[in-house]
Amino acid sequence: MEINFYDKAKELHQSNVVVDCHLDLGGIVYNRSKEGEEKILDRLFYEDMRREGFNFIVGAIFVETEFAIEMALKIALLQ
Repeated sequence: MEINFYDKAKELHQSNVVVDCHLDLGGIVYNRSKEGEEKILDRLFYEDMRREGFNFIVGAIFVETEFAIEMALKIALLQ
């Protein structure tokens, strides 16, 4: 009997909690909003996350090292 790994993975995915433990979502939204984009989550992420069954996301925060500590903190909080 041949195992269909795609079907097995899909079954596991659908019957368990799906967690993304590192997504640069805050940085992506922050940087794109600075450029004037709107509804970034709706346009770029929501439908894919809903369709793929994501239940929980841990968003990472990243700030370039070029910023002074006060500005870095402000950027991190904005994310």
